[in-house]
Amino acid sequence: MMTSMISIGYWVWLAGYTYISAFTAQPQSTMTIKGTSTIHDWEMKTEKVEAVASVLMEDQKLVNLNDFVGTVKVESLKSGKPGMDGNCYDALKAEKHPVITFKMKQLNKIDPVTKKISALFTVTIAGTTRDMVVDGVATEIENDFLRIRGEKALKMTDFKVTPPSFMFGSITTGDAITLVFDMVMANKK
Repeated sequence: MMTSMISIGYWVWLAGYTYISAFTAQPQSTMTIKGTSTIHDWEMKTEKVEAVASVLMEDQKLVNLNDFVGTVKVESLKSGKPGMDGNCYDALKAEKHPVITFKMKQLNKIDPVTKKISALFTVTIAGTTRDMVVDGVATEIENDFLRIRGEKALKMTDFKVTPPSFMFGSITTGDAITLVFDMVMANKK
């Protein structure tokens, strides 16, 4: 009897400090695509990122990232230049594939001190799916909030996207782009 009471007490204590929780992306989360062209660098940004993460927390500290799934609507990406936006939406085949998706397949590493994360993700852009390792940093910011930041260099042609051109081909974008993410996640409780 005493052993079972101690065991119950231990699990109640443990449950108060170690837990798995779902975190969702907040409105201040962003994803930015950065690239180059024959005349200047460019970027497109969205604050409309939908994402959910399953996180193991201990004493309100991140211990493990169990799952991460997110989406971005292609036409939510904006450069501030409508002509450029339209060309990019066409290149990303937005009518046929309106959403960019990213799903964690496997957590490779999380450093308990620096909170640097390395994970294998399945990313789908313009209807083409690729697996890629994505690195980032996760920090606890305050009462049940996490911030996950990082960037990933890739090529448009890896996703069968032809780099957009403008003005009848006189201005072309480079194939290399960088995806920059800054996710503010809140515990759903």
